[in-house]
Amino acid sequence: MSNGIVVQNMIASREWESGVRDLESTLYYYVGENGIYKYGTSHSPTNEGTEVIPLPLEVGQSWIRGNYRCTATTAETITVPAGTFNTIKVEIGNSDYCEWYADGVGLVKYSLTNIATTTISPTGRIISDSCDYIVELKSKNF
Repeated sequence: MSNGIVVQNMIASREWESGVRDLESTLYYYVGENGIYKYGTSHSPTNEGTEVIPLPLEVGQSWIRGNYRCTATTAETITVPAGTFNTIKVEIGNSDYCEWYADGVGLVKYSLTNIATTTISPTGRIISDSCDYIVELKSKNF
């Protein structure tokens, strides 16, 4: 990725026990010489960037993002709606939260597994559920 603003079109799937729900979102990134910084999403943009990965990204590298240790664990080839990419898998905190980055593209996929949720139905009933949350690159616009 070269220096500058990158806008990525992503589609998220939440795989609930009660079914799958999709949500499209746009992610905003700035690629600098020393890292990639996220400026939120189309649903929640921010004025200040948060470093998501230092550059260059290499397998075996570790760093701290907020309160979590991030580790670039493996090189993997993955397929998402935007195509097939050679990526580096990054585990955040533990293996329940992972991100995949491709050189020249940026974030290609991320997933969170076994997310516990509690909601209240329109009748006031408390519903406990869990889901897997998977976000994949839908299309490239660069």
